[in-house]
This record gives sequence, C-alpha cells and structure tokens, in this order.
Amino acid sequence: MTGESLSAAATRLHEATGMTAGNGSLTRTAPVALAYLNDPQALVRAAHDVSSLTHHDSEAGEACALWCLAIRHAVLHGTLDGLRLAVPDLPTARARVWSTRLVKAEAGPPSTFDRNGWVVQALQGAWSAITRTPIPARSPERHLQLALEAAVRGGGDTDTVAAIAGGLLGARWGAGAIPEGWIYLLYGWPNMNATDLSTRPSASPALTDSHGAQIDHSNAFCVRRTGPCAGMRLPAATSGLARRRCQRGCRRNCSNHRSQDDESR
Repeated sequence: MTGESLSAAATRLHEATGMTAGNGSLTRTAPVALAYLNDPQALVRAAHDVSSLTHHDSEAGEACALWCLAIRHAVLHGTLDGLRLAVPDLPTARARVWSTRLVKAEAGPPSTFDRNGWVVQALQGAWSAITRTPIPARSPERHLQLALEAAVRGGGDTDTVAAIAGGLLGARWGAGAIPEGWIYLLYGWPNMNATDLSTRPSASPALTDSHGAQIDHSNAFCVRRTGPCAGMRLPAATSGLARRRCQRGCRRNCSNHRSQDDESR
C-alpha cells in the first residue's frame, strides 16, 4: 500500500459519498509541524498531503495546515496566537470563512460544537477549550491540564478534540506541563510505559553535566526529556515547576543519583 493508493481510495470515497471531512486527519498531523519548523510553505503542503491520505475533502486539509502552523508558531515563539496569524494567508474567501469560525469558537464553550466528528467543529471545539480556559497567573503551565479537561467535558468525540487541543497546548507549554499522574498512566508499544519511552536511545540527545561530560541516564525519567539532574543544562525557558519535577523524578529513578545519595550517607 502506498501514499498514492491511499489518496486514490480517499478520492473514490469522496466521489461516492461526499463525506471525507471527518476529524481523523487533524488528529494525527501535529508532528508535521515539527518536521517543517523552518519552512512554513513546505509545512502547508505536507499537512495537506498527509490529510489527503485518508480525507479528500479540502476542509480537512485546510484545518490540518492551519493547526500545524499554529503548532509551529507555538514552538518557535511560545504563544498561542499562531492560528489567528495563519488565517490571513489563506485565499480571501477562505480566510473570511475561517475567521468567522474562530470567532464562533471563542464565543462559545466546547459543548457548542456537538458535531465534532466533522473536522471544522473538532477544530472549533479544541480552539474554544484553549482560548476560553483562563491561563493561571501563578502557574501558567496548568493551562494545558485545564484546557484539556475543558475539551473532554465538551462531549461528543472527546478523545479526538482533546488530542487536537493537546498538540497545540503541548507545543506551547511543553511536556513539563503534563501532570505526573497522567504520565505514569501512559503506555506504548511494545509494552512500554512513560519512563521506558522517555529513555529510549533515540528519544533525546546525549546528556551532559555542568562540566560538559556525558552522563548515562539509562534509568532516569525526565518529563521534559532534557535531562533531570540538578546539574543538567536545562533550557533557559524551563519553568521552575518543570525543573523540580525533573530533579524529583531523577532522585527517584536515576541510578547515578541513587549511588550519590548512598555515598553521602
């Protein structure tokens, strides 16, 4: 099976039913943004191509491209306004359509969009949850948790709407904003939990201590995947909460820290 054969099948389905604007492609295209951070034009093309593998309708492709541009903007600039900034780049008529849709999303709760199996209302439900959930002043990273809870409480196709919202929220707030209780429940193939997934050799670059020496953290767990030790070089933008979680998680799971603790006793 090839991309061409998948797209052809999606086209035939669209021609037969006119119904290929479901929310599935929007759920899975978020990683496209990470592959094209330096090329927004290529990002748009790739998002449309990935969407068309299963969803021929142009509405699905537009939604995927817009959401991926928003994710790209959040990664590069640390704000959630990328979706609004992307809309004017559409053809004039389509820009008006999407601008109206976003206004409606910002005006009503996620439950307003009860036809969220449709890609448009799935995006509106996710955007509603994100924009209508206040960002806590003291712990702004909690916005991720609160907005995702709002997306789920909107009803309907809740797992999909929350997954869509999570792609953008994660790009904005980072993995350190994910509640630890959620992470500990995470499992992946083959028979891996969050700790296993985060410590796979390909999951992160080599880690170094404050002197530049590489450290073996084969047993470590870091919610940011950037190195949990107190002596690690975490990104400057890493929040205090994320740093504490990294240090706490490493104390609990890292063989290096365990051995250091034993020596200090």
